[in-house]
Formats: sequence, C-alpha cells, structure tokens
Amino acid sequence: LEFRRVLFRSVTVAASFDGSGGLNIDLGGEAEQQAAVWLVRFDIERETVILRGENKGKIALNHHVVRSVEKIGDWQGSATNLKLSDLGLGENQSCAILVQDEAQGPILGAAACPRDQSS
Repeated sequence: LEFRRVLFRSVTVAASFDGSGGLNIDLGGEAEQQAAVWLVRFDIERETVILRGENKGKIALNHHVVRSVEKIGDWQGSATNLKLSDLGLGENQSCAILVQDEAQGPILGAAACPRDQSS
C-alpha cells in the first residue's frame, strides 16, 4: 500500500461581484498541497409536487437544490485570484465556491456567493 501524506490546511475563500456582473474569488492560505476550486450553482428554493404515497398532491418546499457543479480552477497552495465573467445564474438561483483537496478529499474552504450583485 502506498500512503499519501497530506497536511490539511484551511483555505480562506471570499467572493464578491465586480461591477459588470462577474465574480471575483480570492483564495488565501499556504500549504504544500494542491486543491480544486468548484463552482456550485443551486436553486435557492424549489417547490416539488409529490406524485405518490401518503403525501400525494402535497407540495414540498426544498432549499438549496444543487443544479450544477463545475471545476473552475486550481489552488496551488498560495494566494490566488480567480475571475468569472458569466455565472449563468437564473432567477431564484445562487452559487457557492468550494475548495477541495485534489484527491477529492476534504473541503478545505468555502464561501457563498453574495446574494446581491451590487456587493
């Protein structure tokens, strides 16, 4: 068996909208490891009509329903800035940024996208 020595460190993640609707992502921290940066798009709320069972006909209100996960870059273990020009968010949608160990290990840092594009 080959063992992989990993020093898990936290990564600071900050997301802010620029003036043109794009997103600036600042990643901070230092580590010897590399990590993947993911953009997760989700519906803030979604109604689901229940079609079968004892709750047939009722409506369930679901929150933060993930619609897509996209790798948008890599964190090399030092301060990094990423810019996204088009988030592709619809009405009632938002996003989050996740930084995950390159071997699909633990989440090292995360941030919600600002709710207001003027932030």
